[in-house]
Amino acid sequence: MSTMSSSFQSFGVKARNVVVVVIYLLCLSNQVQADLGLLYAQNDKDSTSSGLFCVAYNPGFHELPKTREEALREPFLDLMPQILCEDGTFPNMHSKCVAVQRGNCTFSEKARIVQGHQGRTALVVSKEQNLDQPSAANKSDYDSISIAVAVIRHNDYKQIKTLGSNLSVWLYSPDGPKVDYNMFIIWTLAVGTLVIGAEWSGRTKHKQRKKSRSSEEDVEGQRSEEEDDTFDLSPKVILIFVVLMCGMIVALYFLYDYLVYVLIGLFVIASSCGLYFCLEALMSKTSLGNCRIPPNNLPVFKYQPEIRAIILAIACLGLGIFWAIERKASYAWIFQDILGVAFCINMLKTVRLPHFMGCVILLGLLLLYDVFFVFITPLLTKSGDSIMVDVATGGSSRTGEQLPMVLKIPHLSTSEYTNVCPVLSPYSLLGFGDIIVPGLLVAYCYAFDLKVQSKRIYFISTTIAYGLGLIICFMALAFMEIGQPALLYLVPCTVGTTVVIGWARGELCHLWKGDLKTNGAPQNSIQEPDGEGTEGECHQDNLSEDETRTLLKHTA
Repeated sequence: MSTMSSSFQSFGVKARNVVVVVIYLLCLSNQVQADLGLLYAQNDKDSTSSGLFCVAYNPGFHELPKTREEALREPFLDLMPQILCEDGTFPNMHSKCVAVQRGNCTFSEKARIVQGHQGRTALVVSKEQNLDQPSAANKSDYDSISIAVAVIRHNDYKQIKTLGSNLSVWLYSPDGPKVDYNMFIIWTLAVGTLVIGAEWSGRTKHKQRKKSRSSEEDVEGQRSEEEDDTFDLSPKVILIFVVLMCGMIVALYFLYDYLVYVLIGLFVIASSCGLYFCLEALMSKTSLGNCRIPPNNLPVFKYQPEIRAIILAIACLGLGIFWAIERKASYAWIFQDILGVAFCINMLKTVRLPHFMGCVILLGLLLLYDVFFVFITPLLTKSGDSIMVDVATGGSSRTGEQLPMVLKIPHLSTSEYTNVCPVLSPYSLLGFGDIIVPGLLVAYCYAFDLKVQSKRIYFISTTIAYGLGLIICFMALAFMEIGQPALLYLVPCTVGTTVVIGWARGELCHLWKGDLKTNGAPQNSIQEPDGEGTEGECHQDNLSEDETRTLLKHTA
């Protein structure tokens, strides 16, 4: 980064530290939607007065049929604005859909009263813009309550009232499209981002390794500019950050309405820095606009940074701020994806794992983290909901905000929900963590390829494994129809592929402990063949790179 002034270097290193913290929060991005259904309302005396409305329901109480033809007709009983938290004397509820006001008690209490009066559906009217899934107060409620429990927005309720006084409703939950073609776009973005980031990381590390050998005669302690912008993750640091991640998701579970804005602010800073460093790397290859500002005594600018660097920094930060202001606009996903891709690429270039052991520790712990917070926490919470799902969907948040650390692509396929459910996300989503976490392994494999001159076999193989793992995840999402922890598929594919290739080439020991640090000659863990040509033990002799390749050729 020869074109950057020392002041901008200092800014970059500080921004890097912020980015490193943010990345370990990105695995919170398993996006899950509440179960949605449709409510068809019709005037009994005038069939032309009808409408279709969106509801959220909980199949744990009662499943809805798939089509309107299979749905049962239910007379509509309006008890608004009653909250129905205490039993009493009410109009006849037998086999009716009963509309009540949300608040003051749980969904279970309202449903239990409706069921006690032989009602068929408890329709809870909510003034919130989001349709929250009506969860049970306790898991035992799913056994004792057998009627449908649904939530409808207050604006939709008012439209139902305009249809007349004698109404009947039908509730059903049609299937959406199994596969959306935008998955191909997401797959291409994810794999492309991973490849670019991993290659940039590997090449930078390889250059640093060469410079470290050629600069041994320089002043002791002097480091290259590129090295200042990198950060190696040791096993100890990995453990600390995973613990912080667990604490962060629990904090989000209880304080989502406040912390979501902190994460939005961090995303603006981190993604703007990522975009700057990506574009600066391209800009440094040209001489256009490389003049510097005049001498001055202003803070930061007294080092006379290049004018183009200042303009680029302002433009990148401006784009991040513009996204933050317009983040709920229909076109905001374009800017979020631009910022997100740049963020991921810069993260892969900045954060590195020094050995395969670190890769296995990181990916293994994050896999356990993903599975625990998706599948195990429902057994620990009173409502039976997973902490991951609650955080990803905003839970009981009143802000309507979502975590921004995802790639978003609009749906290309349509369904009955498309024009009826504005609360249904019109996007397919993929969390940054599902790109960066496996990408750190792929980046290490690329650097290892360059070190041992293996014709990119590790890099190409793990990239293919990542792409296949992502396809398997998409297939599981389509057939299971619930949000999937992508690392459950990506980690076995990428780690397993690396292990198999390392074992087949006789390089597994060197791969496992092979230190790629830039402190002079690498601390190699070379597999030296024994007398009979079998795989020998690793040892820590500091060998030159030529000697390393010679030994590896004998073990191949």
